[in-house]
Amino acid sequence: MPPTQPTICFASATGPNGAVYRGPTCSKAQAVAFRAAGQDIVVCDGSTVDNRKLAKEIEESVVGTGNAKEDPPHVISAGPDALPHFQPKMRPPAGHSFFETNMQKAK
Repeated sequence: MPPTQPTICFASATGPNGAVYRGPTCSKAQAVAFRAAGQDIVVCDGSTVDNRKLAKEIEESVVGTGNAKEDPPHVISAGPDALPHFQPKMRPPAGHSFFETNMQKAK
């Protein structure tokens, strides 16, 4: 079975236990615009490596190369269902570029 390509989705990160909820799928350009407006996106369905790479590309498209900070899941402050993500080193914009791993999935 060939590897699945990552899917980009609009996201809501307001779920209980830190869950990130998948919204409708979107293009990379739509995701960049959504992130620039301070909203969350999540990269799903691909491998951890591919999802992470695409989430970083999206975040750096908004904040510039080298200006995105990678964070592990905020399990203690958000909850056990939190996902790893990229965010600006310096705000604004608000929001995150979340990504699924082989073990942690969006809802």
